[in-house]
Amino acid sequence: MQLQSLRGSIRDNDFWETTWENFRQHFDRIHPEFFQNLQAQFPRLTPNDLRHCAYVRMNLTRKEIALLLNVNVEAVKMARNRLKKKMNLTAEEDLIAYILRL
Repeated sequence: MQLQSLRGSIRDNDFWETTWENFRQHFDRIHPEFFQNLQAQFPRLTPNDLRHCAYVRMNLTRKEIALLLNVNVEAVKMARNRLKKKMNLTAEEDLIAYILRL
């Protein structure tokens, strides 16, 4: 009975939004203005893009990010390629190094 309730909560979008807001508050304490700078430079970034950038900033591996986003590693790789395009980075520019410099 409790397991079914937990599954329902996990599926509930409000749960994920609350969890993201809690994460973002803690992240902002450690990396002040990271999201503001990122959004100012790249206003087209989606909430998922911002989340991915935060995980990169935390120096998480593709596998760790995949687990957190509940996707496979290949999806993380594709998301990074889309991020590079949105940020107008060339193929030679390293997304991780770029995000770590922000």
